[in-house]
Amino acid sequence: MRKHVIKKEDKRIGIKAFFEKSHRVYLVITVVPVIILVALIFYIAMKYNQLSVEIENAVEQHDRIKEDLMSELWDLISNKITLEESTHEFIISDVSRNLEKLDENTHIIAAQRALDTLKIYVAQLEQQIMEGDAVSYNEHTYDEIVNVSDLVCNMLEEYIITSETSTISLLNSRMKYIALVVTMWMCSVLAYFIVFVTKDFRSTQNSIDKSILALNEMTSQIARGNLKVRLRDSGIVEFESLTDSLNSMADQLDKLIDYRIQVRGEIQKAEMRALQAQITPHFIYNTLETAVWLAEEERNEEVVKVIMAFTTFLRISLIEGDYIPVRKEIEHIENYLEIQNIRYYDILTYEIQVDPGLNQYRILKQLLQPLVENSLYHGIKEKRSTGKGLIRISGADNHNGTMTFTVEDNGGGMQPERLEALRQKLEKSHRDKEDSIGLLNVNKRIQLYYNSDGLKVESILGSGTRVYFTIPCEENEYETYIYH
Repeated sequence: MRKHVIKKEDKRIGIKAFFEKSHRVYLVITVVPVIILVALIFYIAMKYNQLSVEIENAVEQHDRIKEDLMSELWDLISNKITLEESTHEFIISDVSRNLEKLDENTHIIAAQRALDTLKIYVAQLEQQIMEGDAVSYNEHTYDEIVNVSDLVCNMLEEYIITSETSTISLLNSRMKYIALVVTMWMCSVLAYFIVFVTKDFRSTQNSIDKSILALNEMTSQIARGNLKVRLRDSGIVEFESLTDSLNSMADQLDKLIDYRIQVRGEIQKAEMRALQAQITPHFIYNTLETAVWLAEEERNEEVVKVIMAFTTFLRISLIEGDYIPVRKEIEHIENYLEIQNIRYYDILTYEIQVDPGLNQYRILKQLLQPLVENSLYHGIKEKRSTGKGLIRISGADNHNGTMTFTVEDNGGGMQPERLEALRQKLEKSHRDKEDSIGLLNVNKRIQLYYNSDGLKVESILGSGTRVYFTIPCEENEYETYIYH
């Protein structure tokens, strides 16, 4: 994005030199405003420097809690290190000391309280480890620690945002004060300049007015959130330092905000990958149980069929990277449904109708499988008494650079109230703890990776449910997928 630059005249004017040339009597009138300006500039620079230090401190403590402490505690419960080798107590103590250095406000107070709670959970984890408790208890305590650490980090992020906004507002008010001081000073010597140096005075006055208005415009735009605005050389010697400071401040704030957005985006992507890994464990257990059951009944051909489909299913699931070709995603679904069809042969049939032209595109891995699983467990299985249920998967090229995938069933459907509640959950920016992973996780991943609206759900009680989404058509730039 191109930075908006406020143009200034190239002619440079020294206010002090001009008034010294006009008359020595006005030396004091010239020096005093300059001193005030310099003092205010120094004050603003100090405030900005203090903000930078505090924000850097807050960012550092955020990273230490989110990365260093969590990694240290995980290594501890994983028996990679012992309590004596762990430095988690030092990390927590150091973070606590650094939080005390920050300006105390509601966010820092909340962060400190959350940190105190974190200490309690960590102490509990230490006690469990020393007493040799089961790993599951340790992991449960670790999950509680993760939740509390997220609260600490959220409070630090809110502190950073609040500090940035309040400081921009403060700088804007200081700049207005500077404009007022300079304007009052110019009015006090107006009569002298009219009599003796009318021409030079008017030229100088115009330059000063333009500089002040430019500075005021810049601070106003920054206050409105435009951090791309910059000033060229003001043309007034005394304003050079202020111009440089404001430009530097805008640069630093822009970088800090971009960094915060980038970190938050990476954290969300990491959370989505972690949720993605939780989609299939129960299916794995059920598949193996099915294979054992078939083997006990000596249905060997079906055992082979289940194991081969399961092997291909896992091979595709374990492909590295976030994206796979559409054809592999469809193959993934075919293997999943083949296994489930053997397991639920008395209640399940399925159809797959995908435009062959979509095979040249790529898709985010494991988008369709959770939707199919949802149709099976919440649609078809609830309609056991009315014969076999049908799951239909379709994919269509919209011929506008997008493609739409649909998973529908003729299961039990949903009541209008339940459907509306589900739609409201899909519109949320965050998933509640009590919500299931399937639909909500797929919806969040589509929104995060494709910047799209996510899932659309239609359902009629007693007739079935239809879930669909539209994503961009993206070519497979690198065919680096290896299948054996």
